[in-house]
Amino acid sequence: GLGDVYKRQIIDKPQNGQANVNSVWDQRGGNGQPVADDQNKTVEVLLPDGAVFQFTVDFENLSDEELGLLLLTLQPNLLGKEVLNSQGFSTELYHHLGMGKPLGLGSAKVEILSLCLYDNSKRYSDLFETGSKIYTQGTDGFSQKVRQFVLAFIRQALKERGKQAHENDDKSACEEFLKMLHIRSLFIMLD
Repeated sequence: GLGDVYKRQIIDKPQNGQANVNSVWDQRGGNGQPVADDQNKTVEVLLPDGAVFQFTVDFENLSDEELGLLLLTLQPNLLGKEVLNSQGFSTELYHHLGMGKPLGLGSAKVEILSLCLYDNSKRYSDLFETGSKIYTQGTDGFSQKVRQFVLAFIRQALKERGKQAHENDDKSACEEFLKMLHIRSLFIMLD
């Protein structure tokens, strides 16, 4: 029928081998450069591979669970190598930004280098007290503090879904968290 003729026109490549700007097979102009229209976008690589950016994320009045969610969102491999590997994931998890995702462009690994927490009760009780505590990557205090917040979020998420929170078994809690369908789907995209 008419539907079959229409499908064939879209699926078949041009018979003469010439590029057709209106074809779904070749969206290039006569010079071989991509043509942007209301159906597609062009992508230009702006940065060399391995470009490094530093940025700061400011937050205020977050609960331990909310801060855990923020930290895990920024750096999903905080679940730990052993947990990720046991669930079939690598520890190389990347965020995918920009319009070049289908081409493998825009993959970015985020790594938390430090965490600065303010205790307002100390900050305003002493003229010389800043109330701040800085945790830097590579120190035991950093790893423990970050893990504390991430696990608080994971256990809350498990409880809200009616799942066992594994209060005394961090690894099991993380594995249970990764088994939730929407979380597993996200990690598949990041992996």
